[in-house]
Amino acid sequence: LAAAERMASVSAKEAAVSGLHVTFSPMVDLVRDPRWGRVMESTGEDAFLNARFAEAFVKGYQGTDLANDFFRVAACVKHFAAYGAAIAGRDYNTVNMSERQLRDQYLPGYKAALDAGAKLVMTSFNTVDGIPATGNEWLFKQVLRNEFGFDGVVISDWGAVKEMIPHGVAASEKEAAQLAMNATVDIEMMTTCYSHYLAELIAEGKIKEAQLDEAVLRILTLKNELGLFEHPFRGANEELEAQHVLSKEHRQAAREVAQQSIVLLKNEQEVLPLKSELTIGIIGPAASSQDILGAWSWQGRQAEATSLTVGARHYSKQLHIAKEPCDY
Repeated sequence: LAAAERMASVSAKEAAVSGLHVTFSPMVDLVRDPRWGRVMESTGEDAFLNARFAEAFVKGYQGTDLANDFFRVAACVKHFAAYGAAIAGRDYNTVNMSERQLRDQYLPGYKAALDAGAKLVMTSFNTVDGIPATGNEWLFKQVLRNEFGFDGVVISDWGAVKEMIPHGVAASEKEAAQLAMNATVDIEMMTTCYSHYLAELIAEGKIKEAQLDEAVLRILTLKNELGLFEHPFRGANEELEAQHVLSKEHRQAAREVAQQSIVLLKNEQEVLPLKSELTIGIIGPAASSQDILGAWSWQGRQAEATSLTVGARHYSKQLHIAKEPCDY
C-alpha cells in the first residue's frame, strides 16, 4: 500500500507540473472475470484489498494540502458502479447482481476512496439493476449523494450520457441530458447533450434551474479547492516539467514499485536463487519485443523499452541464455 501511494504521488507530480489538475484515477472496479479487458487496470478480486488500494491512491494523488501543494492533483474514483462485473467480461455489457452483493463486495472500494477525500466520481458505462449508471437516480442520488454523503463533482465517462440512447432508455440526446441531470451528473464528457439541450429542458420545466445551479456550484467549489481562482495556471511550469517528468528519481521509483508488485510462486523446491550453471529458455514471439508498455501507455517510447531477453542478459550475466529466442 505504501508503494501504491508512492506511485500515485509520483504520477501526481508529473501531471501537476505539466499543467493538469485532475486525474481520472483510481479505478477501483472490483473484477473477478479475467475476460474483462480492463482487468489490467484493477487491483484484483478481493474487496478488502481493493478498498485499501483506493485509499492509498487518493492519498498519493491529493496529499494533505491540495489547495497549496502544486505537486498534487484531484483524484476521480471510477467507475461508479460495478463496472468490473459486466456479464461474460464483455466491456459495456449488462451488470446483473443482487443489491446485497453490490453493497458487500463492489461499493466498499468507491466508499473508501471517498472517505479518503476523492474530489470526483466518474459514472460507469454499464447498467445497474437494468438502468444505465449515468442516468441512474437511485445509484447517484440515493446511494452516492445521500448515503455516502458525497457533495463533490460527478463526471460522466467518455460519451456515457449520449450512450443512454443505444442503451434504449433515452430516445434522443435531449432525453439523455434530462436523465443524466436528474441523476446529478455535473459534467458531460465528450458528447454535447448538455450544451445543446439543458437550456431548453429548463425552459420546458423538465428540469429545474436549481439543478443546474447545484452542478455549477460543485464544479466551482472544486476549482476553489484546487486554488484555481488564485492560480489559474496552477502547477504548470516548463522548467519543473523538464526536471521531473521521467526523471531518474521517478524511473527508480517506478522500478522499485514494479519489483514490489511482482508476485512469485512459493520457493518450495529452493529453485531461487538461480544457479550459475542453469540455462534459461525465453520462449515466444514476445521474447525480444519492445512492445511491452501496455495498452494505456499511449505516450510511452517503445524504442526505449527493454525486451525480456535483453533485460535478462543484463541482470543475469552469470547465467547462460540462448543468443536467439525461440519464436514459437
